[in-house]
Amino acid sequence: MSSTATKPNAITVNSVPVVPLVAKFAASPVTGTAPLKVSFVDQSSGSPTFLNYDFGDGINATGQNTAHIYQFPGVYNVTLTILRFDRNSGLMFSNAVVQKDLIVVNKI
Repeated sequence: MSSTATKPNAITVNSVPVVPLVAKFAASPVTGTAPLKVSFVDQSSGSPTFLNYDFGDGINATGQNTAHIYQFPGVYNVTLTILRFDRNSGLMFSNAVVQKDLIVVNKI
């Protein structure tokens, strides 16, 4: 002989909130003469695990904070793409920001 007891509402399962992923960065200096060394600092939110900077001159770099040397005069767009794998949902989240005409490199 066995018995089973049921207790309603004994366990509550709450979903884990998904923290939004927002790409953001700062660059300094943004103007100067070639060759111009620019430092990039990640200001993203949502705990990204992968960051890729596209410097707009055919060169990319990964990592949170980086520097890049612009060798040629021009006006450059810079894109930061960030990714995060969410273990709870099994999903990959991504976000990107483009700062148009951010870097202005003048002739010597």
